[in-house]
Amino acid sequence: MTYQIKDISGKYLENVTPNSLLNKTISDILFDFDYVFVDQHESGLLFAKQNFPAIFVDTLLFSLDPKAYLYVNYTSHQNQLMHDFQGLYRFVWSDKKSFIEDINIFITEVLDDDLNLAMYGSNRSLQHVDPTPPEFNFSVFFEQTFGTKSIHALQPEVNYTDKEGHRRFIDFVLDTQNMQFAVELNGERYHHPLLISVEKYRSQLFKQNSLVYDGYLVYRWSDRGMADTTKLADQMRLFFGDKSDFKSTPHYRADRKLTFERYQHQTDAIVKINQQRLNGNNTFLVVLPTGTGKTEVFIEDVRHQLTINSTFKVLAIVPSRELRKQLVSRLHQQLDDINIYDSLQPQASSEQAIFVVTSAYILRHYHSFNRKHFNYIVVDEAHRAAASGLRNALAYFTPDSLLGLTATPDRTDQQQLETIFGQYDVDLTLQQAIEQGLVPPVRAFRLESNIDFSKVRFNGKEFVKQDLNKTVLIPSRNQLIVDVVKNILLNHL
Repeated sequence: MTYQIKDISGKYLENVTPNSLLNKTISDILFDFDYVFVDQHESGLLFAKQNFPAIFVDTLLFSLDPKAYLYVNYTSHQNQLMHDFQGLYRFVWSDKKSFIEDINIFITEVLDDDLNLAMYGSNRSLQHVDPTPPEFNFSVFFEQTFGTKSIHALQPEVNYTDKEGHRRFIDFVLDTQNMQFAVELNGERYHHPLLISVEKYRSQLFKQNSLVYDGYLVYRWSDRGMADTTKLADQMRLFFGDKSDFKSTPHYRADRKLTFERYQHQTDAIVKINQQRLNGNNTFLVVLPTGTGKTEVFIEDVRHQLTINSTFKVLAIVPSRELRKQLVSRLHQQLDDINIYDSLQPQASSEQAIFVVTSAYILRHYHSFNRKHFNYIVVDEAHRAAASGLRNALAYFTPDSLLGLTATPDRTDQQQLETIFGQYDVDLTLQQAIEQGLVPPVRAFRLESNIDFSKVRFNGKEFVKQDLNKTVLIPSRNQLIVDVVKNILLNHL
């Protein structure tokens, strides 16, 4: 039997007969998932399935000489396949059992809400991170290729949760009208699969496959891959498409009216929440001592809201599956006439419903829902919100009521919670927000100096501090900054 798979260019790829026992074993496994063998590369095997991401299996990669098979060869080949098939999963072959386990994570539908959230690397959302040389160079080339306005579509250091609940960071995400692109700028020493451990390479692929599973196209470049700027510009135009499709207008993030109070009793908390709601507040952070019934505050408040809105939708976010089970049980006992679900599933738009999910689940799926899908969102154990990375999810949704429950009154936690719960994204561009007087106009002044950054070494992860101190952080440059700021304050403001 012959199969024909069409890539994005319209070219038909006929399946090829595997030329070894290993190739046949892999082909037989993937044939059960309706994938057919279409090509063999010096590093492995390519399989395809109509209207699905292709699959590449590294069978010969680790037999190659890293001096001959450069990282630019690896990324160029993968980038082209990612584009041609509009998605590419990549796996390392070690044995049949491990391979089947790997592909089942991404090829079959599995519930991914029971995950242990963990973070790879430092929390970049809590600190300012200077771009690495590859990141800086890419942003410059991107701006030169697509224009200054398009740079706003390129989001740096984007927080992402993979299929195992690990919090990762994407160097850049490019938003367009129909697609999201993930851009990874890699140093060869830390990312070439022939120069790093197999374990690190598998982790790299797991992140990439998770992104593809979530609908991203992932493109990788290294310094060597960006050396030919003409070729790089051609690749970006091919992979990213026309700049008119870019979501290149920066958006305004508004502040919620937020109250944060410590209560001694449930009834006191419920009364004050209603009072604050009448005053125009819609976000509440409630502190009650452990064991005094924080969950009862939520249930009673929801009970009242359900009598007002016949299509009321509630999202309850809890840290773990065990707490999800406990909350679902209590809701069934006290609100037995309301539909209660322990996962997000389709339901009639006119139906009142409460959905109880874990933090890991909502972090992976919140973009699948309309911003106004839920009328009411409650976060149990709200003091864990910072650690679980819920800020972006809470900023995404615009419910009528947002409630956080915690037993932790510490000032440090309060400040973090006010930051996490107190802002949300709105469908209003930054320019529109300025025109409406919501934020002051932006005035930018560029400081130019003759510092030679070529003398500042980069160790693969960051600039060498000793070089920065000698080259950049010097008295003459500091004085130049002071003089420019003084001039601006005296003559322009």
